[in-house]
Amino acid sequence: MKTLLMLASALALSGAAETAHAEAASPPKAISFVGTTTTDLWQNTSGGVKRGGVMINTADAIFDFDGAAVGHDSWTANLHVLATDGHSLSALLGDLQTATNIEGDGATHLFEAWVRRQITPTTAIKVGIIDLNADFDANETPGLFLHSSHGVGPDLSGAGPNAAPVWPNGTAGIELQMTPTENSRFTAALFNGTPRDVDHPLALAAVTLHKDDGVMAIAQGDWTSAKGVHWSAGFWHHTADFSPLDPSATKPVSGQTGAYGLVEAPLPFLDRSSGWIRVARVDDASSYVANYVGGGVTHDGLFASRPDDKIGLALAYAGISDKARAASALDGLRLKSGELAFELTYAAQITPALALQPDLQYIIHPGGDSSLGDALAFGLRISLQTY
Repeated sequence: MKTLLMLASALALSGAAETAHAEAASPPKAISFVGTTTTDLWQNTSGGVKRGGVMINTADAIFDFDGAAVGHDSWTANLHVLATDGHSLSALLGDLQTATNIEGDGATHLFEAWVRRQITPTTAIKVGIIDLNADFDANETPGLFLHSSHGVGPDLSGAGPNAAPVWPNGTAGIELQMTPTENSRFTAALFNGTPRDVDHPLALAAVTLHKDDGVMAIAQGDWTSAKGVHWSAGFWHHTADFSPLDPSATKPVSGQTGAYGLVEAPLPFLDRSSGWIRVARVDDASSYVANYVGGGVTHDGLFASRPDDKIGLALAYAGISDKARAASALDGLRLKSGELAFELTYAAQITPALALQPDLQYIIHPGGDSSLGDALAFGLRISLQTY
């Protein structure tokens, strides 16, 4: 009944949202607003930790400032507040990579609050509380999928002693953006090494500047060919000290380093289709995920009557560090070499404001735990956007 009520409410609100969207088609404003609510309905039908269902909800309020509307063309700014309900699909699956990308900590966070200055036609600087994933490891084709690893790889999202500054926690940073040519881009940034206050993890806004936090440095280069093939490569390093995974080690591990690469392109043999492959590697002395391979394909307009709908099939493999496996074996837990997740999804834009996305995921060796059976989960995402 609760699910039916939520669906009815979403349908009722979508009409008002469409009206607001139409009104928003006026000339650019100095300040614009977008509000979104997202609901996931999931059922784990077999395997994992236990069978069962869960509903996960998030809400976002996003304010954008466009300086061009008030005579300052080179300035833009953003304020983004988000809230999550803390419900967990991973508690049912026992997975490592997190099957849904809206699973949060049950708190309201100031996710982003930054200003951006276009210094020259090809160079800009962004300063403030920043989501690393907004400009790094953010690619168009994988964005269709609900699995977290297709939004930002687990090798990168897990960087640092307290995770990287990605959803739902941004952190203080400064970012350089350069576009030397129309088809190339270089981005580099420095972030505070701890994106949230460990002592107050549910705080609305928490930017700590302790000497032990370290600094996360990252750089990424992008290039797109005339045929639409997009190449991306990134490198990052975290300066903090880390607890070693090797049980025989007696000293902290100094620093953590990783690299990733991606290529995405239209499929030449199938119209309105695209594909991508992403690979990554991290130091295995302190990172639980040592390597990653992911990829998939998408197709637009499977049905002629619905040209804007999208369907996609993807996989994500997170390889577990040999040192982590050795340490777990000493504790009596035998870990597999990694976790492999398959996803089949279909996104339908019902109205300009309302989208529905049924999703199916099959996870082999959830969490790498040899005692867990392969998990099969069905989900439905309901997304409502207002302007």
